[in-house]
Amino acid sequence: MRKSAGTSCLITSKACGFNHGPCYVEINNEALLFITRTKARLADVSTLLRDEPFIQYDSNAWGGQIAARYLNESCIKPAVLCELDGLEAISKLVAKGVGNSLVPAWAGYENSDVCSVPISEGQDYNREVVLLHHATPERPKALGLLIELLLK
Repeated sequence: MRKSAGTSCLITSKACGFNHGPCYVEINNEALLFITRTKARLADVSTLLRDEPFIQYDSNAWGGQIAARYLNESCIKPAVLCELDGLEAISKLVAKGVGNSLVPAWAGYENSDVCSVPISEGQDYNREVVLLHHATPERPKALGLLIELLLK
């Protein structure tokens, strides 16, 4: 197997158990959001999750695992309408009033058609996106430029 000289990748850090070390840069830290079509407050979330149809973010995806952990730790068993992997599709279904969901505040998320409520004040349910790279890259200037662009 040939090793690529300048290999870098974007990952969610906890998905692979990679938390510390000299070879990653945090790109984004995405809070877990409850999204609904109607106006809601944090105090309303558990009731809405129990009483209304729930569009589940794919439990095989890291963000979906975070949402499932929140539900489990909060002892909430929603009525799952469907399970989807597409965050944009979930957001559109919520905007149409099909159900509510728990999703990460992914890069590019903007939907004025839904109300989004951060689930936690802390980072217990956040999804951390990092750039993983070699400690001594063969093209440090290119890596530096990539990091600079990703952090904008």
